[in-house]
Amino acid sequence: MTSSDDQTEIAGRHRFATSDLDVVFLSFDEPNADSNWADLRCLRPDATRIDGVKGLGAAHLAAAEAAVTERFVLIDADTVVLPNFWDAVIDLTAAFAGKQSLMFRSRNAVNGLVSGYGGVKIFSRAYALRHATDENQAREGGNVDFLWDDRFLEFSEVWSTTAINGSPRQAFRAGLREGMKLTARLLDHPDRHDLAHQRRVWCSVGSDVENGLWVVAGALWGTDGVLGGTVPPHLLNDYDWLDGVWHEAQRNRPSFSGLTDFGGRLTAALGDDFRVLSPRESLIFKDNDPALSSVVEDTFRFYENWTALRDHMV
Repeated sequence: MTSSDDQTEIAGRHRFATSDLDVVFLSFDEPNADSNWADLRCLRPDATRIDGVKGLGAAHLAAAEAAVTERFVLIDADTVVLPNFWDAVIDLTAAFAGKQSLMFRSRNAVNGLVSGYGGVKIFSRAYALRHATDENQAREGGNVDFLWDDRFLEFSEVWSTTAINGSPRQAFRAGLREGMKLTARLLDHPDRHDLAHQRRVWCSVGSDVENGLWVVAGALWGTDGVLGGTVPPHLLNDYDWLDGVWHEAQRNRPSFSGLTDFGGRLTAALGDDFRVLSPRESLIFKDNDPALSSVVEDTFRFYENWTALRDHMV
């Protein structure tokens, strides 16, 4: 529930223009950060960059401290925002005025998914200052990501593209973290077919792009680790631990055949389908999958659609 203090903080602010909000660009070590920052500065020269802060909660706290406006826009360093986002006006009904974190969808450049991953976010500054402690919450059994509490609201509009394959390390880490996060959420919400679909795509699609197999490898590894109980979900925000995993992973560059075997073992163990698609299959899938334009398609069956496409390949 939203506290009375939080309601007061945003009272009367049900409608606001994105151009009136402070903008914070959050970077750590992403290989595409500098180019994306330069692009953003062309559109919003007043934007602020927070770089190199370790820990997701600490980074969000630094972002909130850098902002001045009541709400602020947060952009991840691997994301390019569409120019027309800055012409948008956000109109919240009274029922949603208490939502403290707003997220818009982004298109993933590796697997084509359209989801909240990498999406532009708008935070209440006061809320972020008080609640940007996701690592501590996770260690105490709370949310793995504080964006997903009951004050979070996701919009269907797509305002950005997210590229996570600038290097093998970036690709593997992105896949690893998302595999862990989606699996942890599915353990709590096994009826969320949209999350199950997203996880299948992360674990299957992307071999057609540079470093795409590293994304798939990370997602499979993260899924297997959380499901097997060997990897606590809160570690997805521990960058020292992530670096240690990468140190081990980079010794063996992922191969299509190796990942196919890995996916097959997960399929047999879990009863879900984690088939890794070839480059050609990935391209065809991304061109024809209707759920990529809206991941909240509960009736969509991932591999029923794929099997039909594969049967018609020439």
